[in-house]
Amino acid sequence: MKMINKKRTFRDRLREEIKKPGFKEGFARYYLEAVIAEKIVEQREHRHMTQVQLAKALGTGQGAISRIESGEQNLTFGMLEKIAGVLKCRVVVDLRPA
Repeated sequence: MKMINKKRTFRDRLREEIKKPGFKEGFARYYLEAVIAEKIVEQREHRHMTQVQLAKALGTGQGAISRIESGEQNLTFGMLEKIAGVLKCRVVVDLRPA
C-alpha cells in the first residue's frame, strides 16, 4: 500500500542508505551536507514553517526545499545564507585540524 504525503527526511534516507554496501565508508565525505540538511529541517520546524512557506520566502519551489532537506541537493554558500536569513539564523564556518 502506497503512503500519501509521507514526509521523507534526511534521517529516513540515511536509514535506507546505510544498509547498502560501502555506504558507511563514503558517508564521511557527505557528513557536512548531512549536518546542514538536518539543521535546516530543525530550524524550519522550530519556526513552524512548512517547506512551501520556506520555498515561497526564498523564491523557489517546495521540491527544491525537499531535496535540500533530504540531502539530495547540493547547496551553494549563497543559498545557505539565504535560507539562514529567512530562518533568522546565521551561518558559522569553522576549520579544524582533521
